[in-house]
This record gives sequence, structure tokens and C-alpha cells, in this order.
Amino acid sequence: MPPNGSDPPIAKPTIFLRNKFHIKPGLHARFFAGKREFLTFTKHVSNPKLNLRLVAACGQEPVIRDTPTPVPLPPMMQIWSLPDWGSLYEGMYEFSEMDWYNKEVQSLQSEYQDLLVGAGQGIETSPRPQHWDDKWTPSYVYLYEEFQLNPVTTKLQHLRELNWLLEQVKELGCYLQWIGGGITGIPAQISVLWRARSVSVIKDAHRTMAYEPQFAERYANMMLGVRNLTQTFMYPESTEYIDNEET
Repeated sequence: MPPNGSDPPIAKPTIFLRNKFHIKPGLHARFFAGKREFLTFTKHVSNPKLNLRLVAACGQEPVIRDTPTPVPLPPMMQIWSLPDWGSLYEGMYEFSEMDWYNKEVQSLQSEYQDLLVGAGQGIETSPRPQHWDDKWTPSYVYLYEEFQLNPVTTKLQHLRELNWLLEQVKELGCYLQWIGGGITGIPAQISVLWRARSVSVIKDAHRTMAYEPQFAERYANMMLGVRNLTQTFMYPESTEYIDNEET
């Protein structure tokens, strides 16, 4: 028991910034040049509040540096881990003075940022691989999900079932890379990023969980607790490769 009967300290939350954005047509090279400068800065800056860590960078179609890009450019998303709550404010103040940051911002047609906290206490996530097959070819794809829970389902109940699901799909080649709960945007929303070697691996895993007798009933009951589910296949973009180079 804590001294003097005081309450135990509350665990410090893991804080994430999710940025959804579109790049202006023809400016993806400027965007990636800015991201290289950004990653170099955040990895070597002396202020620990500015040591942001890239969790994932992806688009609804592949956007790869030095290759033809889709027309129009697809919706894109990056997820960053922040050292603490003050990181975003200090970062915006610090970065706004830098030419490379302003050029990167000018390469964006639109962006929407929100804050999330780690939502999967007790759930083991699998970090992003630090190597691609080559600089044009990532060795994996993503499935991105957003959902809310039905009123009768508690977050603890869902996380228990999610932990069970995670253990099953690992054997099928699917891994949970990230999970976050909304603070801004839609506060009750849970977001999840799955990773696998290919889209077909993810689809096969879903069919197995939904239809194989040893999994189907529990999986169906788990999904009854979910509402407003959206699922989007996403493809790693070159910011991840740049981040690997800078590591």
C-alpha cells in the first residue's frame, strides 16, 4: 500500500498525434524533402519534448518517392508518438521558425490533426519493421480501423476480446501495430492499425476468424460490441523509409 494510505500514482499515458492530410498535386517531392528535415531535427534536437517518434506513415494508395504518383493523390495519414502533452505546442512554436517546415506545410492541400492516448493497456503491439525490401517496396500493408463501442460493451470487455483476437491472428500473419483512443475529434472512438505482408493475408485472416468453427462464435460476439466501424486498407509511404534511414 502506498505510504500514508495515499492513492497510487496514475500511469503516464502514451500520447499520439494523428495527422490526416492530402498533398498538393505535383508537390510530393517537396513534402518528402520536408519530412527528411523534420525527422533529422526531431531525432537530434536537445529538447526531449521535441523527440517525436513516427509510428506509421501511409496512404490509401502507395505514394513512393522518385516514382510516378497516383492521380489524384490519395488521402494520407501519419501517426506520431509524443513525449508529453506540451510537445505539440512547443513543436509548433519551434518548427514555425524553420524554412523547411514552412515549405513542407505549403505542400499540403489540407490536413486534420487530433490527439489520442494509448488505449490498449495490457495489449502487446508489434513495432513497425525497420527495413523495406528496397526503397520503393515496403514489405507490408496496413488495415486501418475506426470504431466506437456499443453502450452495453465496456472498454475493458472489448480490450479483453481484442487481446484474444490478437493472439489468434498473429498465427495467421497479422500484427497489431498501434491502438489509440480519441481525446480530440471523436473522444469515444478507438482507432487500430493492423499490419500484414499483403492485403490477401488480412482477408484470409478475417475469413478464418469469421467462419472457422473454433473462432466464429467468439469473434461474432466480439463484433456485436462494435458500432460505426470503418476499415481502410493503407499502404506505407516513403516517410517510413526515410525514418528508417535516419534511425
